[in-house]
Amino acid sequence: MGRQFASGIHAVYWKKSSETYIRIYDKACEMGVSFNWIRAEIVYQGDRATPALHAYLLYNNVRSLVSAFITFPKWRKWNSIIQSVPVKLVVPPKETETRAWLMEKVSKSIAKEMAMEDSHEFWLNFVQRIREEYFTITKEVDRIDF
Repeated sequence: MGRQFASGIHAVYWKKSSETYIRIYDKACEMGVSFNWIRAEIVYQGDRATPALHAYLLYNNVRSLVSAFITFPKWRKWNSIIQSVPVKLVVPPKETETRAWLMEKVSKSIAKEMAMEDSHEFWLNFVQRIREEYFTITKEVDRIDF
């Protein structure tokens, strides 16, 4: 997984097929110079590009993004350079066709049903049914406070 330079040194990629990957390589070898120059590049593409930019601008530190993505517990020099509090990207979920349908069509139907009664019994029953279905799927009883 990587690219080999003329000297036999490799560039290494982690998770290159995903929207986020890191590339670590011997830049000195690539440039044909004799001093020590290791380069690490983190790449954010697709849906992760904008949240990565926002996180970088917020913290003004790419080390936090790198440390959240990859760690080398036994590589002391790396850890001393990258040392920072990891920052996870907040990537909004993609709006699926199902979500769009729920928000556009189902929400209107539920609102109409709620408007036909004085109590909120339908809504309370509906939320309870969603809670039961959610717990059946996830088995995570305490994760969401409905």
